[in-house]
Amino acid sequence: MSSNSSKRAPTTATQRLKQDYFRIKKDPVPCICAEPIPPNILDCHYVVRGPEMTPYEGGCYHGKLMFPREFPFKPPSIYMITPNGRFKCNTRLCISITDFHPDTWNPVWSVFTILTGLPSFMFEKGPTLGSIETSDFTKRQLAAEGCFCYPVSFVSPYKVEYCAFKLELQVQCGGDMGRVDSLVLILILEESSEFLSI
Repeated sequence: MSSNSSKRAPTTATQRLKQDYFRIKKDPVPCICAEPIPPNILDCHYVVRGPEMTPYEGGCYHGKLMFPREFPFKPPSIYMITPNGRFKCNTRLCISITDFHPDTWNPVWSVFTILTGLPSFMFEKGPTLGSIETSDFTKRQLAAEGCFCYPVSFVSPYKVEYCAFKLELQVQCGGDMGRVDSLVLILILEESSEFLSI
């Protein structure tokens, strides 16, 4: 085998992440949208909607997962980009599902597992590296502001807006993703070709 073909051969991380992203698209995680940033599948951006009946309700929280080449045998780094009142922005988070705690990492955990578990860490009160302490009032204020805070770091400014919009439709449609996808498709067809480039 030539060195060129071996360089192009998919790694375990690439294969696993492709499977994970396919699963998320096939069976969407409620209130979560995640997309890798081409051409680097190891760099995944996500948007998590704040859970109802919490200080985070109504907020859309953008962050990123940075996977090592050794994934799934080594855990990712997790960053929160949107101000949220629990974690510092653009700082590696020290929680049990990140590279700060490789001893507690389980290789069977997926992008799905990580993102469904992430909101639970937002409710913890204890201090940890990358965390901050704020009042529930501050968290609610940030949640209200976070609804309209679409970062430019998501390659295209449309990408996060699209994810947040799709999450909002999901809530309005009672979780009926078939209806959500139909509505999104109708709206995309009505938009310009620039929107289609997301």
